[in-house]
Amino acid sequence: MKHDLYIIKLGGSAITDKDAETSARKEVIQRIAVEISSIKGRKIVVHGAGSFGHPIVKLYKIHQGFKEERQLHGFSQTKIQLLQLNTAVLHALAENKVACSPFMPSAFLQSDNKRIVKAELEPLHHLLELGVTPVLHGDIVYDKTLGFSIVSGDQLVSYLAKHFRPHLVVFGCDVDGIYDDDPNRNPSAHLIPTITLGASSKVLDSIGRSRTPDITGGMAGKLREALDLAKAGIESVILNITRPGHLVKLINGDPVKCTRILPR
Repeated sequence: MKHDLYIIKLGGSAITDKDAETSARKEVIQRIAVEISSIKGRKIVVHGAGSFGHPIVKLYKIHQGFKEERQLHGFSQTKIQLLQLNTAVLHALAENKVACSPFMPSAFLQSDNKRIVKAELEPLHHLLELGVTPVLHGDIVYDKTLGFSIVSGDQLVSYLAKHFRPHLVVFGCDVDGIYDDDPNRNPSAHLIPTITLGASSKVLDSIGRSRTPDITGGMAGKLREALDLAKAGIESVILNITRPGHLVKLINGDPVKCTRILPR
């Protein structure tokens, strides 16, 4: 696999209104699609569930695994809503001349106790070589121990990056990066521009809780996946993908407000 590959995560907090169930930020999705279309090289796009997944998953306790039959209604509804959001992302990319294809994670991977343990990635390899951009999302997947479990978009990014070894991993969200406190609650919070493995424990302890329900771990979960990549020698960046032009500036090497998680 050549190293002209970028893995780009579109956070649910960025592309949906997490305070209003099944509410997509269509203008943000459209603008991001324009930016992705201008990036040279191959891309894998992964998006979060946001308000299309988290509220109903929490209501039916799907993130705890299969417990009772009533959860199956929530399982089905979550799948339907995820397809709606995935379709919106695909439409925006295709309208901007990005050849793309959906990949539902539950169709090609399995987990055990909430962590991915097996995946059939040959179709992704093949389509990337053809120039097609796979578009994946956080999903409910078969789980050996729990029956089913949630695999977050962030965990997907980490798993795929360790396999495909991209040039760069981008975790796009609705804040500029990792802060020493929750910037939504504390306007004096400071952005942390770089994080290394040695300083990671202190940073994790300082991260504030999200204002909205996120059963996949929120910013702390994102950072843990990024640190896992750093251990594998892969650099990743957390930045505000809702800021116009930031994604393209980052890819082009221009300075942007962000947090870089470095493998050294």
